[in-house]
Amino acid sequence: MTITFNKDKAYIEITEDGVTYRRAIVLEDGVVSLVDPDGTNKKVDLVYVNASDQLVLVLEDDSEVTVAAGSGDMLKSVYDTGNSGVVDDAEDSQLLEGSTKAQVQDHTPKAHTLGSHSTRAHSELSDAPTDAHHTKYTDAEAVVATLPLILALGG
Repeated sequence: MTITFNKDKAYIEITEDGVTYRRAIVLEDGVVSLVDPDGTNKKVDLVYVNASDQLVLVLEDDSEVTVAAGSGDMLKSVYDTGNSGVVDDAEDSQLLEGSTKAQVQDHTPKAHTLGSHSTRAHSELSDAPTDAHHTKYTDAEAVVATLPLILALGG
């Protein structure tokens, strides 16, 4: 048996003798009900976990719906093979081309100089005048220079 909840609906699926039945779970005015296969709503009076770790829903007519406990879909022995307390994939993500995260963080960075760029970038930067990225305006010139932008933005 499975219980499914999402934002639009909730239901229980019960499989008996190879046939799966779906029973809707209805919450209305603070009352939780199950919809029987015949379409009638039965109020859920009590919900508890029994000694066999099964979820038990006791309905208003004293009938019970029992949901077997799930076993999960993966054991720790599968996802933490070294029993280190850290998921193996998380441990693997600490390795960056054979280096650990700490080794990468502690390395001495290379100087970021013009020589570290490609030949093309180097020649383009070399040909640019020193102040090519600077433009100086007086206040009046700045207004005129930015006017097209101001108008384009609806100002």
